[in-house]
Amino acid sequence: MWAHYIDPHGRYVAHPDVVDYGASEPDLYDAEIKWTDQEVGRLLTELARLPSYANTIVVITSDHGDSMGEHTVPLGTHGTALYRELQHVPMIFYIPDNRPRVIHGAVSNLDIVPTVAALCG
Repeated sequence: MWAHYIDPHGRYVAHPDVVDYGASEPDLYDAEIKWTDQEVGRLLTELARLPSYANTIVVITSDHGDSMGEHTVPLGTHGTALYRELQHVPMIFYIPDNRPRVIHGAVSNLDIVPTVAALCG
């Protein structure tokens, strides 16, 4: 299954079921992160109820970060510069029966498919 959450993404909006952090762009961005976290949590809760959950690999990542006005890059911008804030994104794998650990070094979204294929044999 592929679940794509477009939020948080430019043109940040308030979500009615999320705490109100304020009206500034960074506040709305934080609220969108909170909303996305809630929605991913709902999905994971439902996945855990399925008999196949013990054999389910979950990958959470993003295609880019966003600027909050650092380095004179306009707020909410991406795809125009190579600053860490725009390039460094989470890549989290949940693999049943594997202990949590940090993999050091450079990885990219291109590593997801071969990693999952290797895990599945």
